Amino acid sequence: MSDKPHPVPSSIHRLRIGSNVALQIVILAAIVAMVNYLAFNHYKRWDFSREQKYALSDQTRKVLDNLPSKIRFIVFLKPGSPVFVDVQELLKEYQYAANKKIAIETVDPYRNLTRARELQAKYRFGAGDNVVIVDAGERHKFVNETAMAEIDNSGLLNGQPPQVSAFKGEGAITAAILEVTEGKQNILYFTTGHGEPGTREGSPTEKMSRMLEQQNIRIEPLDFSTFDEVPSNAAAVVVAGARNDFSEREIVLLEDYWKRQGRLFVLMDPEMEAPRLHRFLATAGIQVNNDRVLRTVNLGPLVGILREASAVFQPGNPITGSLAGTSMALLGTTRSLKPAPPSTGNPAAPRITRLMVAAEGFWGETTIRHKDTDPVTFIPSEDNGPPVVLAAASEIGAIGDDRVHVGSSRLVVIANATFFLDDGLEMPGVDFFLGAVNWLVNRESLIGISPKEIRTFTLNLTDVQLQRLAVLCMFAVPAGAGVLGFFVWLRRRA
Repeated sequence: MSDKPHPVPSSIHRLRIGSNVALQIVILAAIVAMVNYLAFNHYKRWDFSREQKYALSDQTRKVLDNLPSKIRFIVFLKPGSPVFVDVQELLKEYQYAANKKIAIETVDPYRNLTRARELQAKYRFGAGDNVVIVDAGERHKFVNETAMAEIDNSGLLNGQPPQVSAFKGEGAITAAILEVTEGKQNILYFTTGHGEPGTREGSPTEKMSRMLEQQNIRIEPLDFSTFDEVPSNAAAVVVAGARNDFSEREIVLLEDYWKRQGRLFVLMDPEMEAPRLHRFLATAGIQVNNDRVLRTVNLGPLVGILREASAVFQPGNPITGSLAGTSMALLGTTRSLKPAPPSTGNPAAPRITRLMVAAEGFWGETTIRHKDTDPVTFIPSEDNGPPVVLAAASEIGAIGDDRVHVGSSRLVVIANATFFLDDGLEMPGVDFFLGAVNWLVNRESLIGISPKEIRTFTLNLTDVQLQRLAVLCMFAVPAGAGVLGFFVWLRRRA
């Protein structure tokens, strides 16, 4: 045995070890708290759903960017409501996009009876109502469940709950925000008595009328036989698809309204002969040509005539700025327009901008042919060649700076009235129509992509696919977990 003494073990510094462990725990807790704080206050949201169900349109985002004050959403929907989950998720997108200008309160009338009664007494609504209340302080607006979705109740007889066939929450809620923040509702007067299709429920313009209402715009008829002038509360006057010309008295009333910084939207019926209306439009700087826009197409040994014009949206104006370069088909026949040339040095001259131009190959044929078998060729000395203008805007009294807005007369003319009917109103025609209306009523900041109706996606599986899915969930997945656990057990015993 060695006589060398064994080394004395150093003392264990328990206090130092404990302090290090405590410091590590504090640092870890601080890191977790910091990550949670950043994730809560500086996060991003993406919608990867097939139908982009909760993705907000550009127009809604512009509305939220221009909110003058904070808004509160009060969700008073019963948990069994078929739109409860969709509304909750949609309002989260509004809150995120509004940058803390929106607060959300969800009230369950069954669990929070006291709060429910307080709200019913304050806002005066019934306990059975399913609504979202948009409160901007001095003004508030109810958005009913039926306004946010189309409910399919066909399965009630078979014991199935109501199903949402189309979710329209964004359009309804954005319209409510506009109404409570603008303080007034814009009124659009549609002329009647000249063969116009009308705007009543069931008319060919029902879809368009509903979209205007969602923009916080009220539609009223304008029958000149009962009015001595255009009403003073008119945000704009729309002449949509008139089939008969206006009388001299009606033209005088329109001219008087135009001179008083009026706003006009004229959608022409190409087959209508309206010399008085055309004369008035010419004085505003937009002449309607007596032609039909068409082009020829080669069909092998034959030559066909394409009468449905392809319109290309033009840049350089607020109405079609976001649509520039995209195209849209105009159904039926279309006339061309001749905008007045620019006038320099005359502030009273109209300021004309092109909104739509026909695609390459189209021209305005002045010899009207009603049969496709009739030969047709472009004659430069007689026909109206490119650029073939299909829609134009005129403004009188405006400063040549889009950043400065003063009172002015505004006019939009399109030589085809079919695109705004329900059968032809599709993207991007919806954007153009709403953009033109918003420009006429001085809401340039809201011109953008219109709120869309989002339809639900249904996954239809066959009986064989359902059986395979059941086997996978009930047997394959548990069996896989069991086999993995067995191998882990063997590994530990080895």
